[in-house]
Amino acid sequence: MKFRDYQTRAMDAVFHQWKDVRSTLLVMPTGCGKTVTFAGILQRAYPKRGLVIAHREELIFQAQSKIQQITGWNVAIEMGELHADLHDGMFGGPQAVVSTIQTQTTGGDGLGRMSKFLPEQFGVVVVDEGHHGTSASYRRVMDYYGQNPDIKFLYVTATPDRADEEALGQVCESVAMDYEILDAIHDGWLVPVDQRFVVVQGLDFSGVRTTAGDLNGADLAEVMEEEKNLHGVVGPTLEIIGDRRTLVFAASVAQAERMSEVFNRHRPGCSAWICGKTPKDARRAVLRDFSDGKLQVVCNVGVLTEGFDNPSVEVIVMARPTKSRALYAQMAGRAIRPLDEIAHLLNDVPDAEARRAMIAASRKARCEVIDFVGNSGRHKLIT
Repeated sequence: MKFRDYQTRAMDAVFHQWKDVRSTLLVMPTGCGKTVTFAGILQRAYPKRGLVIAHREELIFQAQSKIQQITGWNVAIEMGELHADLHDGMFGGPQAVVSTIQTQTTGGDGLGRMSKFLPEQFGVVVVDEGHHGTSASYRRVMDYYGQNPDIKFLYVTATPDRADEEALGQVCESVAMDYEILDAIHDGWLVPVDQRFVVVQGLDFSGVRTTAGDLNGADLAEVMEEEKNLHGVVGPTLEIIGDRRTLVFAASVAQAERMSEVFNRHRPGCSAWICGKTPKDARRAVLRDFSDGKLQVVCNVGVLTEGFDNPSVEVIVMARPTKSRALYAQMAGRAIRPLDEIAHLLNDVPDAEARRAMIAASRKARCEVIDFVGNSGRHKLIT
């Protein structure tokens, strides 16, 4: 496996940090191969067994597939009805295990299913989407495996905001590497971003409270669900996007559903919506139709901010204003991947200027983020 230069630098930096600390943080933007990078780290740490923990089922299967692809290892899943047997097989058990945090902390003998494993059976624990790693459930799991005095922890995340950084400082002893979106764009790995501001008359956030550092969800939903604001978002969006594939981030289920209705009223059959309660089969069908080009616009509520990779996305619609830099970066990051048809070719181009030229000459030379602004009141929104 040939790694990109920044991925190799990241691996070197992590192992350098591990000489002096137990836990370190790796910051790498969406589209830059976080999973590839930590798979390479696990491979380099062998024969120490790796454990990867994430919070969503989709991330578990992605991690298993990528680690297997890069290492050729037996990678087991501990989740739901899937069980990892570390003593299974003629030549020993799996070299790595991937598991959800929910699986680790539920079931078992009261400790959760993590209690079926001994801390000494693992040498490296990777926390995917590491900004979640500051929660009580993650800390409990890390404390359990941390009983092994020789274990190392790696938290991997895209750009964290200041609140995340402060919280992560309580669980990570160092930052191994911070590779930002602008670095990756300049180096010719990601697509340049055009940001467009659209003023919606009457869009007023001055009455929205702040909860846990971001706009209060219920207050924000009430504003964004107003009929005039729905049309104030959908109308300009249709004018701007043309035939480009578009993801819309909404503040509530009602807003996503109504926006999709309005999109379809203007352009029949162009849109669908999904949320966390959408049945998995239905969600997969919507995303498959979107990937195949049968749908142009997908409105979603919080389900596509992480773990969704579709390089054909060219436009992000921020119909869910935020004060969180991390959340904004995650949403915008859904559009910054270059098309698959050139992504693998970039790996063979050693020069950043040449990679940028290759992206500029592709069918997706740039992507666009549409911000809807009005009266933000006392709030400093991320734009």
